[in-house]
Amino acid sequence: MNLTRNTKLFRAYSESGKTAIYKTLSISELSVIEKIESIYHKNEFAYQIGKVSGDDMNFFEEQQIGKQIINSSLILFENQNLFELTIDEFRETLDNDAVFTLISNIIGIMPNVSIEYLLSLTYEDIIELTVFCEKISNKVIFNTTASTAPTQRLNPTPEIVEEGKTFFQDDGKSLQEKMKESEKF
Repeated sequence: MNLTRNTKLFRAYSESGKTAIYKTLSISELSVIEKIESIYHKNEFAYQIGKVSGDDMNFFEEQQIGKQIINSSLILFENQNLFELTIDEFRETLDNDAVFTLISNIIGIMPNVSIEYLLSLTYEDIIELTVFCEKISNKVIFNTTASTAPTQRLNPTPEIVEEGKTFFQDDGKSLQEKMKESEKF
């Protein structure tokens, strides 16, 4: 099963009380379904590849859920207002998304790395790869006191603010030392 950051999961209910969990389909899955001529085969195939878990359904229930899977996967392209709102939301989100900030730094230094690969990694993997990019490029991406690379700052880390003052003052101590001193830890 192929899931992405934007895969949505839905619960479908049949008239007989059965339930199934299904996912929205990927672009490649929709492309394959689009080439199927029979609407019944389209719905059946969508059901088979979109179903994540749930009860066994009869033919008519599979047809109904398969049609729901296709419709929920295509809704953005069928509704102009929803399409435009989604674009605006992604633009705003990407400006504040730490993962995409790190990914853009990685791709800037290692342009042959695929974004699909990077999105399949864990947060810790992305951080490790970004630190590796710091090492091979000799540029600081993370603004930490432990950084030993040159002082060029690509994306300074925001300070954590509590009640109008910084949580940890920059006094040259390591984060562990500051945490030990803080009563909140």
